[in-house]
Amino acid sequence: MSRSPRSALPAVLLGLCAIPGAVAWAGALIGLGVLRTLPPSVVVCVAGLGVLVPFALGWMVSRSGVGGALGLLLGSLLGVTLLPAYFPGERADSLAAGASVMALPFGIDSEALPVDALDAAWPRPLVGRVVPSSAELEVTATLPPPVNPLESAADAARDLADEAVVLPYEGTGRSLTVPVSVEAGEAEVDVWMLFDTGATLTTLDHATLKRLGLTVPPDAPQLTVRTANGERISDVVLVDRLWIGGFSVEGVSISVCDECAGDNAVGLLGLNVSGRFLVTVDQARRELVLQPRDATRDRSVDIAPWLELWAQASRWPDGRVEVEVEVENLSTREVHDVKVDISCEKTWVAELAVVPAVGSASTIVSLPRGTDCETYNVALGGARW
Repeated sequence: MSRSPRSALPAVLLGLCAIPGAVAWAGALIGLGVLRTLPPSVVVCVAGLGVLVPFALGWMVSRSGVGGALGLLLGSLLGVTLLPAYFPGERADSLAAGASVMALPFGIDSEALPVDALDAAWPRPLVGRVVPSSAELEVTATLPPPVNPLESAADAARDLADEAVVLPYEGTGRSLTVPVSVEAGEAEVDVWMLFDTGATLTTLDHATLKRLGLTVPPDAPQLTVRTANGERISDVVLVDRLWIGGFSVEGVSISVCDECAGDNAVGLLGLNVSGRFLVTVDQARRELVLQPRDATRDRSVDIAPWLELWAQASRWPDGRVEVEVEVENLSTREVHDVKVDISCEKTWVAELAVVPAVGSASTIVSLPRGTDCETYNVALGGARW
């Protein structure tokens, strides 16, 4: 029994709708093969299977031309949409390469085809697969150099606010202690701390942390610190803010160090706090003059212990080099304006606007075509709370 033309009309219409997507999908598969310099026979076979398999599956399910056309339509659309998930950053290039090959027999200038517009308009998956690395990356976890609070006023004038405060101190020489207030949650304690320009992070002892209601979790970040008794591993905790001379510093990382406390101080006031100010020591009056710096300055000294960097480099056959950078934030504070330095012969910067609290964010940086390094060094270049 023959099928009437009217009954075949839905299959024909659906097939016509599937053609543009099928052409794009076949072109993308051809382009991927070309970019990887695969043999032409393999490229043609893969592209053919990419089109025929969805059609065959649809036909097998419905036993009709409508099902085959629908399978081809959905399979092609899904294939082009998910391509960036398995080949990050390659969809535009593969579409362009495939268009060049497919347009060649017809004498069409592939440059005139709207490939970039098609790639930009086509949806992208929210997550993707990481491409295997072809280059080693070394992640640097050391703290960035802090700002010296005792630098000359001429060098620091551009960063200073108009306000200044006079703070009395006790002690002499290198043993200057200053009054400080520390806040954590609802708790606030007033303490004396040793003003130490040699300590990168501010320190507190366990007794003061207990007064603040803070406990050191088992998975707290750890750093190597130098004490009078040599190097030791120190846990790091985060306090909400620290007040000095009426000025507050938000989000201060604290190195837990009982050996750093003494009879007259509960710890060291490190450069992550004192570096927020230009400090002038008036020995005659036994006073410190504090001038706050620009509040938007980099806070990577405080933030670095709470960020874990992960990176992977991919070198493609056509000479492109891409570095995927992921930053995980272990703290309970949102981190902004994160800059990750990727260094080889030159330095490139990966930028992430926001890394959520107890969350992560990632980005892909394209390096100049032909960049060839055996090792890439990745380090935190800047961040703010």
